[in-house]
Amino acid sequence: MAKTKAVPKKADEMKQMAVLEKHMTALRTLNPAY
Repeated sequence: MAKTKAVPKKADEMKQMAVLEKHMTALRTLNPAY
């Protein structure tokens, strides 16, 4: 039970990280100062 619950959470974390990375890259492209 705990295992099945942990997997989606991990996926969510991975997704959030990917989104953050995308935002950071976009910020850097727009503003090199970042």
